[in-house]
Amino acid sequence: MPDRFNDIERIILDYLDGIATPEDLILLKDWIALEYDNKIELKHFRELYIATSSHKSGSIYNEDLAWGDLRSKCLTILPKEKSTPSKSFFIPFLKIAALIIFVFASGFFAYRFFISGNSSDTISYSEYNVPRGSRSHIFLPDGTSVWLNAGSSLKYNQLFGQDKREVSLEGEAYFEVVRNEKIPFIVKASEATVKVLGTTFNVKAYPDENFIETTVVQGKVQVSSPQTRNEGQELILLLANQKVKILKEQSVNELPQLQKNNIDTTGDIAKKITPVAINKVDFSSNIIPQVYTSWKDSQWIIEREQLKDLAVKIERRYNVRVVFRDIELKEFVFSGKLKDESLEQVLQAISSAAPIEYSIKQNDILLYRNQKFK
Repeated sequence: MPDRFNDIERIILDYLDGIATPEDLILLKDWIALEYDNKIELKHFRELYIATSSHKSGSIYNEDLAWGDLRSKCLTILPKEKSTPSKSFFIPFLKIAALIIFVFASGFFAYRFFISGNSSDTISYSEYNVPRGSRSHIFLPDGTSVWLNAGSSLKYNQLFGQDKREVSLEGEAYFEVVRNEKIPFIVKASEATVKVLGTTFNVKAYPDENFIETTVVQGKVQVSSPQTRNEGQELILLLANQKVKILKEQSVNELPQLQKNNIDTTGDIAKKITPVAINKVDFSSNIIPQVYTSWKDSQWIIEREQLKDLAVKIERRYNVRVVFRDIELKEFVFSGKLKDESLEQVLQAISSAAPIEYSIKQNDILLYRNQKFK
């Protein structure tokens, strides 16, 4: 291997950390083009990096320390001068290290690399799945930082960054997008598409909820949905401290509009008219973004939230099932800040602020009305 690539391991590490210089990036591109095995080697290293980025709240596993330790070991153990291509030692070492790291990270998230399509049109994908009770932090190939909430998945193909940057999201994610004027960053989430150049925002699109929510922390985003009616426009522009919630498939009858326009809606015409499914838009300005993004932080902010909605978040965050023994409890409203609290501490806070009792039976949280509450 040419001498100019002697420091390639350090360059790869800097690239994954997002601190590589323009000169290093040119060298890395030339190294990848040198032979096909180098591309595979980089893929192995990126998988290892992703594994060390995984974390679980409350775990004793420290991802920053683990990655820093691994980084120093790579730079000290790997030989600086090689008479044969680096894959002879580098790839086996990474496979062993990746196995060790995945043992620590097991249960935090699952990474899957798969191929779809026929032989003439084959596309490979990367997919990250975060189970309930966990949250994960990953980096995309362009350096974009993504936090994935519990019960979420993110997928993109291996051409990401070449001519487009597009990901598919199911669940909730917080993005810090690396700016690229030539290649917009696109998030496909259920019935909505979010498009940015480089900004910070949150997208919530769980399949079991009837809305898609986008919150902007910094910069500007474009949100579109084919079935959305927003004053006749499908495109919604959001700036910092703004939020839009798209309520999926609201059934609307066209009869009132026809009657308003003095169109005869009796007889056969009325029979032919069917309800139209649209997405309703709920737009908010001057919001506090942290209320919608604090799920990824140590301090969880709750602001005027009904218990029925809070219960859904608790279920995902702690991997439990909340059962209401008294239905009226669902309408209770809560506000507050929780810092690294356990499930038991969260339930104690709820029961001390409202006439609610709870009991825990295996994975179920049972909520009752407390008749003695003062």
